[in-house]
Amino acid sequence: MSFFIIENTPPNIQNSTLPALADAVAQCANALVHIDEFKNTIDIDKREFLKGLWDGTGRNRMNMDKDKKREVTRVNSGIILSGQEMATADIALFSRFIFLRYDKSEFTPESKMKFQRLKELRKMGCTHLTMDILRNRALFEAEYAHSYKQVQEDLRKALENKGVEDRIANNWASVLAAFHCLQNRLDMPFTYADLLSIAVDGIMEQNKETKRNNEVATLWDIISFLRTEGHLCMQADYRIETVSHLKVDSSSSPVEFAEPKKILYLRYKRVFELYQLHSKKIGESLLAKSSLPFYMEHSPAYLGKKRSFRFKNVIQGYTQSSVPDGQSGLTTESVLDQAYCFDYDMIVEQYGVNLDVVYGLTNEDE
Repeated sequence: MSFFIIENTPPNIQNSTLPALADAVAQCANALVHIDEFKNTIDIDKREFLKGLWDGTGRNRMNMDKDKKREVTRVNSGIILSGQEMATADIALFSRFIFLRYDKSEFTPESKMKFQRLKELRKMGCTHLTMDILRNRALFEAEYAHSYKQVQEDLRKALENKGVEDRIANNWASVLAAFHCLQNRLDMPFTYADLLSIAVDGIMEQNKETKRNNEVATLWDIISFLRTEGHLCMQADYRIETVSHLKVDSSSSPVEFAEPKKILYLRYKRVFELYQLHSKKIGESLLAKSSLPFYMEHSPAYLGKKRSFRFKNVIQGYTQSSVPDGQSGLTTESVLDQAYCFDYDMIVEQYGVNLDVVYGLTNEDE
């Protein structure tokens, strides 16, 4: 911030109102605005306000004092958002960031001495450096679009077959392109290749966190917990089978696998009801009943759906074959229900879920 203002004091997002935040981000152009103390518990209105900053739009309001027309606060500066928590409560917000993690808390005496020197320089202001950069504005305007395309191509090659979300890669590309454009005009102690390597690592880390904390990952975490707590029963709520081919409703003929594959058959209706109940108990963000199938069916591990698949029946938390004494008279041992089919090994790899339970192991077997 010292490139634009000396001893900047950032607004605290926790105790600032939306009008105050909107005024803070609109007070300058082509600079930086720092907002501090982000937490996942901030009001949803502020969360949506932050999403709007990414699009270059701030607060919408009706001007009742003048002509009663709608006013939109413009955002013409970069935003620095800092805090102690990752914005994983809303993964759509998290993917709008260039996420940088700082976790080092212990430093050598030499490092502390250099940091004190840096703070002394910072108090003197750094706007002379800003003016040096501004001398290259004409070049920047002419070459930035070309640099951005070149950076996108370099990132595409470095991230090929990595399954990275486009929004995250493009966020990093926007900043990397600025350096690429001016690399021959600025005397810096690092090269474009150095920054490209850092960007690739940062994109991969952020993309991993996005997948780990998105709606589908939360669903699988809850399913894993329900299985551990005994709320989900193997053979009754899900089945895991190793097969060489799979026939789902959307295909006219079975899909043949090069090698036998573990398939997870998930009893969708019952599992989702349990997911809803548990999410409400722990206060977890809940996917709508109409949205969950979309997320599941568009996950990489999803293979298709069977409208009729046989599961064991569940009575008061027990499958029929394991009902305790005193609950006799049950007649239905199994039931046909809809099943979602997933590549089980991919689920384990992506989300760390273990649903493959073996019963009756002896000590020697273990």
